[in-house]
Amino acid sequence: MNKHRFLRTKRWGILLLVMAVILAACSNSGTDQGKEGDKGGSSGGGKKKVELIYQAWYQPYLDYVQQSAVKYQELHPELEFSVKAEILPFGKYWDKLLTQAAGNVLPDIFDMNGPNFYDYVTKDLLLSLQPYIPDSEYKEDEFVKSIQDLYRYKDELYGVSAAMDGNGIFYNKKIFDENHVPYPDDTWDLEKFRSVAKQLTKAGSYWGASISLNMLIAQPYLLSQGGAFYNEDKTESLLDSKENIETMQFLQDMIFVDKSAPDKTEIPNDNPETLFVAGKIAMHPSGSALSALLQPEKNLDWDVAPYPEGSKGRIVVTHGPARVVSANSKNKDIAADFVLFLGLKDSLVELSKNNISSRKDLQQNFIDTQPDKNLKVLVESTSYAAIYPSTANFKIWNNEITKQGDLLMLNQTKPKEALQAAAAKMNEALKNVPKGK
Repeated sequence: MNKHRFLRTKRWGILLLVMAVILAACSNSGTDQGKEGDKGGSSGGGKKKVELIYQAWYQPYLDYVQQSAVKYQELHPELEFSVKAEILPFGKYWDKLLTQAAGNVLPDIFDMNGPNFYDYVTKDLLLSLQPYIPDSEYKEDEFVKSIQDLYRYKDELYGVSAAMDGNGIFYNKKIFDENHVPYPDDTWDLEKFRSVAKQLTKAGSYWGASISLNMLIAQPYLLSQGGAFYNEDKTESLLDSKENIETMQFLQDMIFVDKSAPDKTEIPNDNPETLFVAGKIAMHPSGSALSALLQPEKNLDWDVAPYPEGSKGRIVVTHGPARVVSANSKNKDIAADFVLFLGLKDSLVELSKNNISSRKDLQQNFIDTQPDKNLKVLVESTSYAAIYPSTANFKIWNNEITKQGDLLMLNQTKPKEALQAAAAKMNEALKNVPKGK
């Protein structure tokens, strides 16, 4: 071969090789930001384009996620990052989520609650966040343990909660003052609660307390008296235990024997808060969300006290929705990193001003919203809270609990029969759990 021709050919070969390397580098620009499985495309300037789909039922959570997305983008200039969000009414939200799960098209990120968590995690629909925590700034010990445990499965975290419930006895100070009865405090037990409710009841004017006989709502009383919903490994219902039967009978007697609490026919739209706001109930056990609803009520002089103690101490039940990641997200690594980012202190400051934060270092913000009220009681309750019941097939036994609770509130059944019926439905639900789950 001619020497000059050989050199020209060699130079062209080297040039083509260099161009191939450059093109390969450009096509892979930005892919080192996620682990295997991220499928975001490239945009102009070599940035990786990532759009996460987020689904919620509560506007404040949607706002917080979208605001956090802007901050996340600022911290990740290598990405062209955005969150496309959709909000749905609560009932329609779960209907759509079931359809999406069946079609394997769940959103990248979506809101989860405690009762439904077990169903989704045991069907391998959720991504564990545990492997991503070491490389993030998320610190598990900065959160209230009970709310972390609500979204933990087999010792791995699957959800990040922004806010949680506190619980207490909201009371009408005017009714107490008119009857010269001291306000409730942390020395009260269940017997004291019952006796004061009787003392404060005036037929035709107001009741001493509101009582719910829905077993889920009555949990603080049941647990404080040594009751439980199921055994430790969630294979058998304990609803019809002796402790639960006795406690539910105690509560039903407050309604139909003492006449110190309204029955179902006397509660407008099954909402006792209506009666409390109207000055018709002296003591109303409720969650912390009620404090914000009562803030504009200038004609109601109220405050809040701890739940009464039972034989096993003072126990309430907490809950709070969490953001979770679909196990089949095309951008699962970035989605997981973003969800953990949603749990950082700077991300949660604004939301903590109207809700009890799941982060211990932000809970004072809630107390400061109404300094004239004893909101500290609600925050402190999160430290002795049990987690909300969650099993596979939750809906099966929850429907029965609702049915039996209504019958109890009408005095059409007794606690023993109601708890046995609910226990039977729960055992039916627990038998249908996939083996090993």
